[in-house]
Amino acid sequence: MFWRKNLGADVAPEWQLVREIEASDRFVAVNLFNKNAWYDKDIQRFIANGQIGDLAVIRVCHMTPGHMPMEGHDPEGPPFHDCGMHYVDVARWYANNEYKTWHAQGIRMWDYKDPWWVQVHGTFANGIVFDLTQVFVYGHLAKQQPHNCYLDAIGTKGVARMRHDFSTATVEFIWGGRNGVQNGPVQ
Repeated sequence: MFWRKNLGADVAPEWQLVREIEASDRFVAVNLFNKNAWYDKDIQRFIANGQIGDLAVIRVCHMTPGHMPMEGHDPEGPPFHDCGMHYVDVARWYANNEYKTWHAQGIRMWDYKDPWWVQVHGTFANGIVFDLTQVFVYGHLAKQQPHNCYLDAIGTKGVARMRHDFSTATVEFIWGGRNGVQNGPVQ
């Protein structure tokens, strides 16, 4: 079980939820932030309105400088467990389906015990393809630390694309020879 965010006003309802989850045959990941972000809601509406046609591919990338080994991830586990599980949940939410096939590769860097670069790709049961990349080794020592964080929802008639730098999110819709852009703060 993966447990990360508070779900109740006090501990008693949370422990009840833990007991229910442990008694089920489900793997649970909580991702309140992404499912409530304005940009994900806008993209979901765009997809639901048929603007991109049939959803075919979901690509999620979270590449940031992050912590070096022994600088902060050990209490939560390796980086993919700490952060990447959010994107496993986001891709599933966008596909509105269960994972069917996958291939994953994690690369250990600096001889550290856990992978710091993880990529997973595969399909959902409904045929939608997914590609997830999550790393914390993106320009650690750069004077200005870069970020490469995005979500692409690629359909048969268009694309909904979100990019963010942890300050500003930009959403771009491309369909039918038209495009539109929205900018706003990352929540």
